[in-house]
Amino acid sequence: MEWVLDSASDVHVCNQRSVLHNVRKDEVHFFQGYDGNAREDEYVGDVTLRVTDNKKPHAELKLPFTNVLFSPTAPDNLLSMDTLERDGWVVKFGFINFQRVCWLRKDHVELLLLKTDRRYRLKATAVAVYTVQSGAQQVQQHTSDSTALTQRSRKKSDASSLERWHLRFAHLNLPALQRMAMHEVTAGMDEELDEDMSSPCWACNAAKLTRMSYKKPVTRRATGPFQKLMSDMCYVGEVTYNGFEHFQLVQDEASRYLWGFMMHRKEEASEVVLAHVKWILAQGHKVEVFSSDQGPELFNNKLKFFLEANGIEYTTTNAYSPEENGLVEKMNGVAMSRVRCLLTAANMPWSLWGEAFNFAIEVMNIRGAVRLVERRLTIAASGSDRTCPC
Repeated sequence: MEWVLDSASDVHVCNQRSVLHNVRKDEVHFFQGYDGNAREDEYVGDVTLRVTDNKKPHAELKLPFTNVLFSPTAPDNLLSMDTLERDGWVVKFGFINFQRVCWLRKDHVELLLLKTDRRYRLKATAVAVYTVQSGAQQVQQHTSDSTALTQRSRKKSDASSLERWHLRFAHLNLPALQRMAMHEVTAGMDEELDEDMSSPCWACNAAKLTRMSYKKPVTRRATGPFQKLMSDMCYVGEVTYNGFEHFQLVQDEASRYLWGFMMHRKEEASEVVLAHVKWILAQGHKVEVFSSDQGPELFNNKLKFFLEANGIEYTTTNAYSPEENGLVEKMNGVAMSRVRCLLTAANMPWSLWGEAFNFAIEVMNIRGAVRLVERRLTIAASGSDRTCPC
């Protein structure tokens, strides 16, 4: 038999009475059915499942579940995620070979649920268990039922549970739920909802987490020309008349001098950067560090082997952290803004963005800046004598 993981149910649900034992009428709790109506005096029972431990595929274990609601109209046997978490199980979702899976972990036990037909399903076998309650157990159950009866007088039905409606409406914010109840826009919802959420919704808090912002630490910059080169690629999205769609930027950290190369495909980035570094080394300059992000167009063995063979340290930034590659990353936006301005002012088509790009790079390299002296040294060292084309 299969059991489906459910995030909206408060109790485990079984639709087969034959697998339940110790079946009894629950006169304590309210249950809200699939039709949205609250009912009481439902039948509950206990079930023991024989499952396979994912960490020990050849070993089976027995899991007892108590107070399982018997509902013959239920489409599936349900495992309540909320009940599992209260019992100490940790729920985690992920992929195994492109297959969506869910892991249930507790102590040294791990259960694997595969997602099929839009549900996470656990394959299990019901175990027949025959038990006889002792006198002490009967007294204990009577005491717990009496305590639950006392709490029942203060607890409203599930139709007025703010927490339950919060889960059913895809974690809708609480003020909106209160307004829905006030205007009676949902069938089965009471006019006044009981604020029974003892703690903030952990799923909402986890989904709304954001990464901490980067501070502005004092970083050590390169002091000499060609000491550190940085590179990044940008996709334009428009094709030039000669077929270019991408461009690759290489920037000298010390002087801020910039080289730009247009490419037909991003796979050309490795060859472009490799040829440019070879050209710099052939001019007699020494490159100590080459830095880029972890894009596959540059982060490959061919480029790494060449840099290591020439004594150049290859460093990469952390994934999804453009702040660490800030200088050349920012130049992508600066170059594209200049290209857009040039094309718009001259009323030229986007098929000529390559010419505007080359002109923008030229102007950015000869403009006045804080490190103009170092830039002139780099221009002189590279053997080019450029003047403003204006």
